[in-house]
Amino acid sequence: MRSRRARNAVGLSALVIGLTTAAVAQAQLDGAQDALDAAGSSWNFGNTNGVRRPPLSLIPEGEADRSVSGFGLDDAALSPLGPAVDTSATLWINDLQFASDSFSTSNGILTAGPVVTQGVSVTVQHSLVINAPVLRSLISFTNSSGSPVTLNELEWIFSEVGGDENATRHTASGDAIFNVDDRWTISSDTDGTTPPTVPVVLYVLYGPGSPLETTSSAAVRVYQVGAPSNFQRGMQAIFGPITVPAGTTRRLLFFTGLYQTNEHALAASAAFSQLTSCAFFGIPTDQYNQILNWTLSTGNPADECVRVNLTSLQR
Repeated sequence: MRSRRARNAVGLSALVIGLTTAAVAQAQLDGAQDALDAAGSSWNFGNTNGVRRPPLSLIPEGEADRSVSGFGLDDAALSPLGPAVDTSATLWINDLQFASDSFSTSNGILTAGPVVTQGVSVTVQHSLVINAPVLRSLISFTNSSGSPVTLNELEWIFSEVGGDENATRHTASGDAIFNVDDRWTISSDTDGTTPPTVPVVLYVLYGPGSPLETTSSAAVRVYQVGAPSNFQRGMQAIFGPITVPAGTTRRLLFFTGLYQTNEHALAASAAFSQLTSCAFFGIPTDQYNQILNWTLSTGNPADECVRVNLTSLQR
């Protein structure tokens, strides 16, 4: 499967090229993109990541459709291996996909939304961990009403370029089967005996200890991106139900890393058992204390945060 963007990101600007009035709406879907880059990795975002689900799709898990709005990763790559994921980091709230044409980057943080849906205001923010090929994704749900709002199901989904050639190589529970007991999982197209043809992906879904929210369902088969239909390998993590009390904000925090080997990804996973890791540095304290899937109530890491095993180890 080939990246739709073909590495044609153009910095941090949104592009709309050569439009006629009748083509403006489609061009907003096709042309707008923001990018984040660090440590040999590049992450390209846009609102062209819509997915049709049944009954509009004949495929049970659904299929990507660029004519449908949906905010997420157009693609992500690690040099020199190339792209790893496509139509990814998509967010679903009660089976409705998050979409926003309103997104921009400021001070290294890409923000999409807010979008009001299902009784809450939803904002998606992405940034890159210090000097590491690791994406940090903070999802915020704000309830401005006078009554609590319960979100029954929240889905976080990635589609992998490696397709069905990819497989789970390591998990937090020590086996190669991804399920709800795994705080993190590693997927790649190699068992370690041959070099990978696409980057190894580390997904980190919740923290150690006893966070308020952990996954309620997990899967490695996701919606189809491109053809043939067996290109449906990826990562799906479902959370919920989550109740957002009146007048409050609740958040979920995820990490995604790209690596050249399974061993490098496994070494990096250790950073997410240490809450003083630089992976958490820079999150404002008021937000830090509202995150449900990590036990972070002790406050933000100090300036001397621990830089443990987060880099790609490729040099």
